[in-house]
Amino acid sequence: MAIYGQFSCDMPTELLKKGVGWQDRAVYAEAALFCRKELTDGVIDRVLLAMWMIDMPPKERAQRLDRMVTLSALRKHKRGWCFPPHVWAEWGVMKADVDAKRAAEAQRKADYRAKLSQRDKRGTDENVPPDATHVSEPVPDSKSKRQRQSKRKSNTRAAAAQLNVGDQPIDAAAAAAIDLLVEHDIATGRASSPTGWRHTMPARYLTEHGTGLRAHIENHPDATPAEVAQAVLGLTELDLYRLAKEA
Repeated sequence: MAIYGQFSCDMPTELLKKGVGWQDRAVYAEAALFCRKELTDGVIDRVLLAMWMIDMPPKERAQRLDRMVTLSALRKHKRGWCFPPHVWAEWGVMKADVDAKRAAEAQRKADYRAKLSQRDKRGTDENVPPDATHVSEPVPDSKSKRQRQSKRKSNTRAAAAQLNVGDQPIDAAAAAAIDLLVEHDIATGRASSPTGWRHTMPARYLTEHGTGLRAHIENHPDATPAEVAQAVLGLTELDLYRLAKEA
């Protein structure tokens, strides 16, 4: 899965005002991207110079980094150099924040697995939403209403069954991937009612994509929700990046 970094559009101009030349700005940009990827909290570690911008010798990069310190574009650090805290706070990420999000996601998956396990013990799940194709149907009489309710329960059980691989519940990444698809629909204006879309579409997407989800999870048990959404549900890296920015 690709990792994205971001810069202020004014970054080149602000550095130029400090006297930072174009080659030094290239070093600055690649250093920032490496720090983002490796979660260094904006620290440019001297011992890791060989791991990025391999087309410029580490010694030359060190000299350019030192020069940017004298120009107040960077600061000295006991491990090498670092971006000013206010700069990194604007368009960097902190390892502690990423670790917290990962822990929350792991807990969410664990809670979802527990919910699926409990559902399997009961034999059904009253929280699985009905199929979207039945939401807007009129109710002419009580008999037809009972027939639709019976059909909805059947569809709900069929959709819920798609979450099973053999006797084991599918990894929560599949359900989270469907959540991503639903949020993408809402973000792109496909849903006229976000609340209704979130309520009805997960079951429909489970029915439509259950086979693909089941096969992908069997072959890639450690896949993340984003990877499942790309491989099975057709979302692109750009779609996921835009969703992450809106979250």
